[in-house]
Amino acid sequence: MITTFTRPFQWIGAFAVMTLLALPVLAAQPAITATLEPSHVAVGEAAQLAITIIGGSGDEPALPHMDGLEFTPAGQTSEYQSINGVVTASSSYTYQVTATRVGQFTIPALKVGRGSAAGTTQPLVLQVTGAGSATAPRASVQPTPALPAPNVPGADDDQALSTNGQQAFLRLLTPKRDLHVGELMPVQIKAYFRDGVQASINGLPSLSSDAFALNSLDDKPTQTQEEIEGQPYVVLTWTTTLSAVKAGDYPLTLEMPVLLTIREKASEPRDLSDDPFADDSLLNSFFGTNVEKQVTLTSDADPINVHPLPSANRPADFSGAVGQFTITAEASPDHVAAGDPITLRLTISGRGNFDRVSSDLLKSSPDWKSYKPVARFAPADSVGSEGTKTLEQAVVPLQAGHLTIPPLTFSYFDPETGRYVTRTTTPIAIEVAQVPIPSAAAPIAAPTGNLDRPDFSPNRVGPGAFTSTLRPLFMQPWFLILNVFAWIGLATAFYSRRRHAHRAYDPRLARARQADRAIHDQLAVMDSAIRHAQTADFFTAARRALQQRLGERWSLPAETITLTEINARLNGEADGIRPLFQMADQVAYSHESLPAGDLAGWKRIVTEQLKQLATP
Repeated sequence: MITTFTRPFQWIGAFAVMTLLALPVLAAQPAITATLEPSHVAVGEAAQLAITIIGGSGDEPALPHMDGLEFTPAGQTSEYQSINGVVTASSSYTYQVTATRVGQFTIPALKVGRGSAAGTTQPLVLQVTGAGSATAPRASVQPTPALPAPNVPGADDDQALSTNGQQAFLRLLTPKRDLHVGELMPVQIKAYFRDGVQASINGLPSLSSDAFALNSLDDKPTQTQEEIEGQPYVVLTWTTTLSAVKAGDYPLTLEMPVLLTIREKASEPRDLSDDPFADDSLLNSFFGTNVEKQVTLTSDADPINVHPLPSANRPADFSGAVGQFTITAEASPDHVAAGDPITLRLTISGRGNFDRVSSDLLKSSPDWKSYKPVARFAPADSVGSEGTKTLEQAVVPLQAGHLTIPPLTFSYFDPETGRYVTRTTTPIAIEVAQVPIPSAAAPIAAPTGNLDRPDFSPNRVGPGAFTSTLRPLFMQPWFLILNVFAWIGLATAFYSRRRHAHRAYDPRLARARQADRAIHDQLAVMDSAIRHAQTADFFTAARRALQQRLGERWSLPAETITLTEINARLNGEADGIRPLFQMADQVAYSHESLPAGDLAGWKRIVTEQLKQLATP
């Protein structure tokens, strides 16, 4: 037995290697953020709590039990990103926080993760007022003028009521004035500039109220020309969507900073604090100086009535989706062996706020092992209010037989009817075949048979050759030396034969040789995939190589090795293998493509894990 004192350098080297391998894990601390919107609600209304975890284990946070608040899961998403072989995982959890009584509530810091990878969120405050009272201070709403009047600082009242003489103004076009919280509404933003006016936009249009959320705007709007009251205007148009984040009556107003260049007469100097648009004749003067004026264009205050989502009859799986949707579900393949993955796909099409469209799909059970769904959205219009969202989930049958994927449900709020709607798919039948367990190789029976008895009878009669000494032949030195070498050769041959027979028919060694050959083939496939940047082939081969080594180590069929089996048998020491299996699932069901450099980094990780697993 070798002690730590006989080979100290081996133990020091092993400790150094383990320390280097553990440094990325120890250094990777999760980044955790939490937001609560809105921070003021009425009794019976709900706020949205969003928790985002970048790095770490991605475990679901433990929610507190608070008198007066109810926490309902509303959705969960996961993403994986690989940069130079380093995998970063991020998870987002969304909850509906419903208030049941009046008061001020402080949601404490929530702990996420375990051990050194744990982190906490910041405390959040929710103010709850009585039912029917205002959830936030409301600004007064003025009647909308009949004409698209500009609102430029410094303009007089007469000019503010007409487009005549105005050089620039801003308009917001909305199809309706009544919304529900979370409802997506397409809008158009138009900035008008009198033909001939030099203007520089110093920022995109933005909302002046926190009661609404505006979707991102393109920095290259559509440019057209319109004629208003006989005057030509250059029009910049943004087409986007906005949604309401809290209930109440609020004015909807936009602001946009611009830098205008106005030409003034040299003989009539003016105070720059005056309205640069008051006298249209200034622009027609040939002689003069250019004066730059920084102004903020403001649209008219359109009153919008935002209705809260009803708390009565709210489905348990409601994730905040508002609109009109249809769903379909499918699974492929429908004939598999136990342990083989199946892709479960839920397709949600329609019109609404697709950022809140989510579903947990199939949950783990004694019959199924399920993984986190991956979402893809394909918009059908330029603003993303219509389209199709596809949720794909990898599920693995845990037993053979006639299994059924139960109906999947998706709930949303229809603003046209003012009611919640729950869509349900039909069950999906799956045929799962039993995986045959290979039998151990039978030992070879020792050869049997009768050995011929030696015949010691003389084969001739008569004197033999004479010798000059009476020492027996077996006592001669040369004879003894020849016999020694003969016995050594015989013993070596016998040992080699026995060892070869043992290695040829020993089940454990046979599995090891088979695993080595399979791993060698998979490594060759990985090298080819790196050269051709074939991400899916690379991670399929990487998963199979690890399954072969683990199957040889645990005496199990390689195809039955799953991440659940790995976590159970490695007793929490699967941190090096878990990202590989998770990335393989991510690539298999999201069709993600990685460059050859990242694949080469993954191969180094696979090789290192294979070496560690080969060590007894």
